[in-house]
Amino acid sequence: MKLKLQGNSIRLQLTRSEVARFAHCGRLEEAYQYGPSPEQRLSYGIESAETDSICVRVNQPGICVVLPKQVAKEWASSERVGVSGEIQHPDGSRVDVLVEKEFRRMHGGKDDPDLYPNPLERS
Repeated sequence: MKLKLQGNSIRLQLTRSEVARFAHCGRLEEAYQYGPSPEQRLSYGIESAETDSICVRVNQPGICVVLPKQVAKEWASSERVGVSGEIQHPDGSRVDVLVEKEFRRMHGGKDDPDLYPNPLERS
């Protein structure tokens, strides 16, 4: 699972096997270890829950994107590429969230069978 942060946006990209694990377990988590001690770890993940809309849960030391269960189930079991949402905060700020299936790169990428076929590839 890849985590990309830019400004007030969060993007997660999942491979085929990660989407399958997420569909089976309802949760997927990874971590970035940026130092030798256990406290120097940033966890990130995705989970499905009984909620009406996409949300982001931030705790020490991690971040988790939460998808509504029905949306997560439909996304994981279909050809749908991504799920997106916008979280509005009371102060007027917002966070854009995108969760998507990871495609093979068109140029210069290795042929990884765990990546989804790029829809722009010619058959």
